[in-house]
Amino acid sequence: MSNSQIPFLSIFESEARAIAQEASKYPNLETGGDLYGLWTHGDRPVVFLATGPGLNFRATPTEFQQDHEYMMECEKKLYEDFGIQYLGDWHSHHNLNLSQPSTGDVSRIHRYAEKSGRERMAEIIVTHTQGQTQYNNTEKLEQINPYLYPNAQICQPMFAKLLYLKEAESPIRRLLTYQKAQILNLESNWRAFPTHCIVAPDTEQKAIKHLNTESQIPDGLEKKLSQKLGKIKNKLQQGYQLYQLEDGNILLSIPLPNYNQHISFVLETSSLHILNVLMLNQSSQVRQKTESLKAYLELDKINERHKSIEFAIEQLQSKNVILRF
Repeated sequence: MSNSQIPFLSIFESEARAIAQEASKYPNLETGGDLYGLWTHGDRPVVFLATGPGLNFRATPTEFQQDHEYMMECEKKLYEDFGIQYLGDWHSHHNLNLSQPSTGDVSRIHRYAEKSGRERMAEIIVTHTQGQTQYNNTEKLEQINPYLYPNAQICQPMFAKLLYLKEAESPIRRLLTYQKAQILNLESNWRAFPTHCIVAPDTEQKAIKHLNTESQIPDGLEKKLSQKLGKIKNKLQQGYQLYQLEDGNILLSIPLPNYNQHISFVLETSSLHILNVLMLNQSSQVRQKTESLKAYLELDKINERHKSIEFAIEQLQSKNVILRF
């Protein structure tokens, strides 16, 4: 698909900065909100307002669930007062390099669209990254990845370019701020997020596959992965998530028994050698942190001796780094 054929999503600068500011608060936890605006005659969404999570939202390192009552109240007020409608939602995939909607995201959109009779929807995935800004400084960046569902009840998402309405505050946000509207959980500190720290891809993304069916798993990978997991595979009551990353490597994400920990192995595709090991911890304050576990493992020796993921996990358990199964 050429750039001229790629659809686009328009958004006011204030709303892009509000999304980035909210996402940046949770470096390793999914957060999100909803998108409100209008559809043009060319079926292109224009985002006038991006809300944050409601008070009763639920978030983990791998899932975000919006407060449904809050969402319904927002939708009712914004339609009745301003004539703008619900376009879709946004949420973060934090630092796992997953810039596309997951299989679960797509299924959720399909279910909601069918239940509510919606023909089209928009979705924004936010990912954390870092790089050089226009000022040649290396800074933490928020990447905004827009997607459209032309037929939201059945179709897969299409990557969209971001049309950024620069130096523009949404008139809806401005009026709601003036009214001090209490119903909306608006990011009041959106100006604190620098515009130059927001990035958006302008070309079609490489596929990031959620390998959840046998037909999607490359030949021989399932057998090799089973060997790599060893006996621990039978202990994974909640299963595991398997992804193919943009660079071609495999990401294996395993929920640990207390549900507040996830351990992720980045594996080289052909050999399944362990390239990195990360653990996500959820504290009582619902703040997340990512901890690299490479310091606890001699990966070169593990890979050289063709040890399994089971062996790596046993090593981490023996050092009380992770809980026992």
